[in-house]
Amino acid sequence: MRLDAEGGAKVGWTVQDDPRRLRIGAFMRKWNTDEIPQFWNVLKGEMRLVGARPERPELVATFKRDIPHYNARHNAKPGITGWAQVRGLRGNTDLAERINYDLWYMENWSPILDFQIMCMTFVKHRNAG
Repeated sequence: MRLDAEGGAKVGWTVQDDPRRLRIGAFMRKWNTDEIPQFWNVLKGEMRLVGARPERPELVATFKRDIPHYNARHNAKPGITGWAQVRGLRGNTDLAERINYDLWYMENWSPILDFQIMCMTFVKHRNAG
């Protein structure tokens, strides 16, 4: 994103062809490499490779109030990638549906599922723009 991308405006979602985004950011997002800096958080033990994606803190209070079962996804560490993301639910998509995918992942977790999601992360590009 550009410096001061939101320019003091209300915090918002990314949108298709977001004007706040730099060219390198668009490339990184398309090829799912935009989360590589988060590996530091994995090494520190604050995140996992696979799990429910964290939302921006500025938006969480609204989600807790408006989306049923939203808080349940906070029972596990967030992940760099997740089931909802590889199924195309990222960016400007239905948050309630994403939450359902996150909850399904938490209920059906297995090492094999994590491996499948990690592999899919590099080949699934739907809604990566």
